[in-house]
This record gives sequence, C-alpha cells and structure tokens, in this order.
Amino acid sequence: MALFSRKTKIDAAEFATSFYDRFVFGHDPSSGDFGQTFADSALRLIGEADSSFAAVSDSKLKEELRALRLEVIGTAWTHEAKAKAALAVSEATKEYLSSSGRLDLWEAMTDYNAAVAESATYGADPKSGTGRALLVLVNNGRMDLFDKWHEVRDVEAVARVANRFGSEASSKSGAMQGAVAVRVTHRLDIEGSDAVWERLAAIAHGFFQGAKEALDDVRLV
Repeated sequence: MALFSRKTKIDAAEFATSFYDRFVFGHDPSSGDFGQTFADSALRLIGEADSSFAAVSDSKLKEELRALRLEVIGTAWTHEAKAKAALAVSEATKEYLSSSGRLDLWEAMTDYNAAVAESATYGADPKSGTGRALLVLVNNGRMDLFDKWHEVRDVEAVARVANRFGSEASSKSGAMQGAVAVRVTHRLDIEGSDAVWERLAAIAHGFFQGAKEALDDVRLV
C-alpha cells in the first residue's frame, strides 16, 4: 500500500490524450511516422516466419495495429484502474478519435474488444461447476458495471469497459493476446497460421506491457 500511495494521481482523460499524442499517433520529423515504421518492421518480421504474410498491405496493417494497440491499452488500463477512471479513458478515446476524424479506428476497436471479451471465458465448460462459476462471475460483473454506468456515461464507452471485465486472467495466460491476434488476421482477410498468430500475439503483448508500464508512477483518477 505504501508504494501505491506514492503514485502521482493524474486525470485519466488527460493522461490518455497525452499518451496517444506521444506514443500512438506520434510523428518525429527526423524519423517519420512511428506507426508506419512499426508496421513495416512487423510486416518484415512476420513475413520471415510465414512468407504469405508479405502480401499484406503495409498501410492496412498500420491501421489494424493502431486499432489493436488502442484496445489493448484500454484493456491494460482497465485492469490497473478503478471503473470510473477506466470509463473516463474509454470516453476520452472515443472523443480523441472523433476530433481527429478517426472514428474508423473506434469502430475497428469493436472487433478487438469483442476478442478480449471472449478470451475471458475461453474454454469455460458450462457443464462443469468451475466453468459455470466463471461464466456467471464474468457475465454478472459485466452486467453490474453496465447497469451502474450506462445512463450517466457514454453507452458505447461503458460497453467497451464492461467487455474487458474478467480478462485479467486471460491476459496473464496469453489467451487474450492470442484471441486478438486471430482477430487481426480476420480483419486483414487472410487465413493466418500459427507462425503469424504467435508473432501478432507477441506484438499485442508488447502493447499490453507498454501500457501497464506507463502507469508505474501514476494513478489514473
């Protein structure tokens, strides 16, 4: 508790906006577009593991990885923050993308948000006691959060946060990263392979860890 109390409290919406400006949409005049540079590297790296991936459009991959990163950031920060702060981040993300003329990314995030949601109960057998308990816990938690907040906050933003409920365990096991990796290939309209999914999952994990580390010294409020 002592270590936690030393964290600097910071407005969740302001922090999210600053983070997006610097790390998601940043552009350095000396090195160019960060997002494109990263997509080019990802295309080359994954293409070395599976040559079929080289046919993917680098510009399309750039946008998919950007949408994926935004959702993974939201998921990581939902795990680390209280509901009110997580909701503020979700609303700020929608507003940021709207004001930037990039609501297409908000819509793309829907698919990755659904994958995060599915990962929370992946493999849960409703016929077993443990499986039923997990399904009830996750579904009730999501409904409780949605019922509490949907009338006073942006409904879409609330739904995104609710869908992330219960994904802490799947993010630790890697199931969440695997689920969003498969969703990337679906959205790219390619078949995918174990080699491709493994590397996309590693990218998602890197996004997740980076988002968590960004909160090492701050507490979103």
